[in-house]
Amino acid sequence: MPAPTVMVIAAAIEMSFTILHILKVKTPVQINSVLRGERFRPGIYFVVEDVVAVDGNGGLPYRTALDLRYRCSPIFRRMLVRLSMFWSLSALLIGGAIIAVIWITPESVAFGIGWIAPFVWGGIWTPVTIKWVQRELLKEKRAWELSL
Repeated sequence: MPAPTVMVIAAAIEMSFTILHILKVKTPVQINSVLRGERFRPGIYFVVEDVVAVDGNGGLPYRTALDLRYRCSPIFRRMLVRLSMFWSLSALLIGGAIIAVIWITPESVAFGIGWIAPFVWGGIWTPVTIKWVQRELLKEKRAWELSL
């Protein structure tokens, strides 16, 4: 139960931020580098920002560059909304299905399903995301080149 439960909780938070972004809600407090009163960003924005800036040691320069790119690129903004929905909606559905299967499966099998299935899902979604992002960033690059 730990892996699919964390999966569902993280997805719910990411989905909530994305919905708040779509509804054009402003943040009541500062969230990472998004200041109080600014419009929520898609959920995946905060994941990317934290992973690269903190875990990847990108620090403040990365946060600043990400914010600038987000503000300047409609293609990048649209991609982040779609990626947020792709990851969070699928995580909610698949995580919920895994939890349901765990409840009706014998304990020894349920243990394996609970730990393996989320990683299989992530292992499938990751290369799809990489290809998707590469394609979108190429579109973005071409759009910038045309505007010069």
